Amino acid sequence: MKKLILIFLTLFMILCFFMFFIGCATHNNESNGPEAPPIEKEYFIAQGEVLTGLTIDGKKLENVVVPKTINGVTITTIGEKAFHYAQKVKTVKLPNTISVIGKQAFYGCTNMTEIELPRTITRLDEWAFYDCSSLLSIKIPTGINEIKDNTFRECRSLDSITLPSNITKIGKKAFEKCISLTRVHLPWSITFLDDDAFTNCNGITAFSVDSNSQYFKAIDGNLYSKDGKTFIYYALGKTAKSFTVPEGVEVLGFASFANENDLETVNVASSVKSLGYECFTCCENLQYVTFGGANSRLETMGHRAFYSVVKLNSIEVPATLKFVGSYAFSYCAKLKRVYSYKSLIDWNSLSVNTPSDNSSFTNASIRIYM
Repeated sequence: MKKLILIFLTLFMILCFFMFFIGCATHNNESNGPEAPPIEKEYFIAQGEVLTGLTIDGKKLENVVVPKTINGVTITTIGEKAFHYAQKVKTVKLPNTISVIGKQAFYGCTNMTEIELPRTITRLDEWAFYDCSSLLSIKIPTGINEIKDNTFRECRSLDSITLPSNITKIGKKAFEKCISLTRVHLPWSITFLDDDAFTNCNGITAFSVDSNSQYFKAIDGNLYSKDGKTFIYYALGKTAKSFTVPEGVEVLGFASFANENDLETVNVASSVKSLGYECFTCCENLQYVTFGGANSRLETMGHRAFYSVVKLNSIEVPATLKFVGSYAFSYCAKLKRVYSYKSLIDWNSLSVNTPSDNSSFTNASIRIYM
């Protein structure tokens, strides 16, 4: 009996020992199995609610999806220069937690073709999309009531902008050199449009304005103040060779014709009293300008009014003209004749600011109408 018990205990111990090693082997085998999924790389840098930048890996992304939270904190702001010159980026998707896009946030993202702005955004800061030269279209959310200075400046591929009906202001150079824009519609809500908000947008063939606007109107695709007294923009994409400013206009606004490449003749209404700064600057094919003859009320030609109008051949000077701004006729190398309704005495007393800068004007042959 004792032998049987001893044999049994021996076998039992051997079995336990064997099972122990099997368990260890199994455990070791499990630890050497397939690796767990790697932890996702960090692409973004944040300080609290503000996304402040991209990591080295983030700057390699082409299609960016900004997360709602980083380190457990909800992201509400794309911070200043967050995507500054991130030139690999092609598309950006923002979460609906974003309310602010900071100054220069996407400055110089030259390959970004698409970004969808969520409805939650209430502020776009200055220079936010400057030189996003591949961006094709933009729809401004209804929470935005102002396009600030230089926001979309030099977005050269931008061919479509949609402005909400509650926007009130478009700032300085906000869309300057957006050369692919062909049509611009201003909602009734806009109360302020900076003088050069759309300068050098050479592709625009027509402006249009909501009929309920109290501040602006469009006539034949050109932009005027509501009362028609200020001519704001000639649609530079037009191909006409001549244009007549309608009677009733009193002011040709800042750079209102600047860089127009097709016009050869402009007949300015006799009602016009003032030409704004840089009014006809760099109109490369403009040759002849008249001001309504003896009935003209023109008093002022602003600084650089005809600067570098290289083909300007002749111009009419009304008797009412009192002041010619500096550089008004600089680089007008072909200006040969000035037709004046002033007397010789009045002509000699005409105030020409810094005459040496207007040498083309003062050295031209003067013909006095008697």
